[in-house]
Amino acid sequence: MTDAPAWREVESEVHFPGRWTVSLILIVLFGIAAIGATALALAPAPNFPPWAAWVGAAVLAAFAAGLALSAVPTLMRSVSIRHAAPDVLSGIPQEPVLQEFSTAHGRLTHELVEGPSAWEFRPNPKLWRGTKAFLVGFGVPFLIGFTGLLSWVFHSDVIRNSWPLAIVAATFVTALCGGTTFVLIGLMIRRSWQRLSRLTIPRRGDDLELDSAEIPAPSGNQAPNLALALKWLLGEPPRVHTRIAAELVRGVQLCPWKFTMGRANHRSTYAVVQGLLVLQRSPDGPCCRVPILLTGDYVGAARLMQALGDLLNVPYLFSADAAGWHAEEQRAQTRPPLQGGGYVS
Repeated sequence: MTDAPAWREVESEVHFPGRWTVSLILIVLFGIAAIGATALALAPAPNFPPWAAWVGAAVLAAFAAGLALSAVPTLMRSVSIRHAAPDVLSGIPQEPVLQEFSTAHGRLTHELVEGPSAWEFRPNPKLWRGTKAFLVGFGVPFLIGFTGLLSWVFHSDVIRNSWPLAIVAATFVTALCGGTTFVLIGLMIRRSWQRLSRLTIPRRGDDLELDSAEIPAPSGNQAPNLALALKWLLGEPPRVHTRIAAELVRGVQLCPWKFTMGRANHRSTYAVVQGLLVLQRSPDGPCCRVPILLTGDYVGAARLMQALGDLLNVPYLFSADAAGWHAEEQRAQTRPPLQGGGYVS
């Protein structure tokens, strides 16, 4: 890394698309949850245990408050980032690289760590451990509580003469429905983490090593189908190992992306940012941009890509400012949605 780069640098503010809309939605959701929790606690259904109503009210209120308190400070703060000036590598496209079956994450998935002989741009293992702990810590109590509630319902309305039989029936239904759901959710999240890219940067200036998931391609000119999508979601992702000569890395880039999936009658859209390696053999030659990051953490991604650019001693091309997001929103209006992909919060 060098203290004085050979290119001109400026500062821009990281833009949060829909900042005030999201803030308003959080406030409305918090109000609805508070009203619903109060109504649930004060007016429980006939024969419904009052303690269960109060527990449900407390859970709803705590969830809404935690969501608002964790999200609002992030939405309100203003963060500036240092990056290469717009006239540096001005011929590089500023729109994202569109890939079918891309998976975006709501949290920052990667970290830049120093090893004995190389730096690594790698998935953060603490996040996956935290996700597993959440699934177990939330899933087990939820399934136990749901089993107890369902046992009470069965004993009150269906199997009135036998508590053991009601408990067995409730346990079976919970394991069949709830247990299967949690297992599938956990498997899909695990596969999404296994598909994350890893970049190794040797200290001695040797070739970079990129380990990424292979993107499945439909046969012929057919669009991605359900079988291919399920295989991508639940199957073991094949890996692709690529060696990149250090002198080919011309820069790193962060692009805004209105990430849209689905069909014409049912679409899901998320505002995310995409981190890219910019490869180019010569200043006048064609460039190749390689995706290495896709996240909804705008500030974390901006800082991480800045650190990666400093480490590689290449320009950091930053397009996730207000002007970049405005241009991306215009492009997204005429862009067809991805046929396959996912979003993990």
